[in-house]
Amino acid sequence: MACGNEIASEHPAVRQFMIESLKYWMNEYHIDGFRFDLMGIHEIETMNAIASELRGLRPDVLLYGEPWKAGSSPLPDGQLALKDNADQFPEVAIFSDDVRDGFKGSVFDEHDRGWVQGDDKGLPGVRLNFEGSGRYPNFISYVSCHDNHTLWDKLRISLPEESDSLLRRRHQLALGRVLLSEGIPFLHAGTEFYRTKYGVENSYESPDSINRLDWSRLETYPEGSEWVRRCISFRKELGIGKYSKEEHSERFTRLDGTSNSFVGFRFQDPKNGLVLLNSSTTAVAYRFDNENYTVPGTAVMFVLE
Repeated sequence: MACGNEIASEHPAVRQFMIESLKYWMNEYHIDGFRFDLMGIHEIETMNAIASELRGLRPDVLLYGEPWKAGSSPLPDGQLALKDNADQFPEVAIFSDDVRDGFKGSVFDEHDRGWVQGDDKGLPGVRLNFEGSGRYPNFISYVSCHDNHTLWDKLRISLPEESDSLLRRRHQLALGRVLLSEGIPFLHAGTEFYRTKYGVENSYESPDSINRLDWSRLETYPEGSEWVRRCISFRKELGIGKYSKEEHSERFTRLDGTSNSFVGFRFQDPKNGLVLLNSSTTAVAYRFDNENYTVPGTAVMFVLE
């Protein structure tokens, strides 16, 4: 395994040790959610056993992890909690790297660009996120976390000639995608005020000056946190992410424009609303139900009908 160690969770005693540890943390410390790093090194049977035991203690416990293994494993892929096997452990959510990389470009190439930087190749991942993934039943929608570059640093590195004001608009566009689409929204701490690690990609051995939350940025860029509040409020109004896959498909309509820089969708019942996104730096006109909309460049527009 890539980190140089692996736990043999296929052995009953080891599996039980994991379960008892998790239950202890829930009972004694009232922890209500767990993230499994490199979850793909564990087998499906173990993850299902964990979900069954922990949901018996708390039905709304949040369980999610990375559905990849990063290196070789002594067990066959068919037994492991990998992305392609996600339908076999539906009670545990998975990170969606397809959506992440579709939006901002590959995390393995700092200069690679995604849809939010204007590259059309990321469009399938963007649509996957908004429509809900039939392939993955319970996925985490995100663009950045503690691994790799922060979203702000990724945008700055991949678009070195752009102004800070345009980069902030792209940043808001990316967070709007996370908060106004299907899946469980996941925000990297501090991303609402454009968190930076000053270009450090893997900061596990960096000092506090790199890893700390710089709260002065919240005062410098108050529009970032206000934008996140607005998106969360609209998400709640429309009930985005609240419904089952079948209910979602009944109330969701994809809106196609004339350009790949445009992505739009409509939700219906109990409230009707539109979400229109434009990754181009120029405004896009869109007509729907005899109404004309102009989506500003590099922006998200959401309206209640």
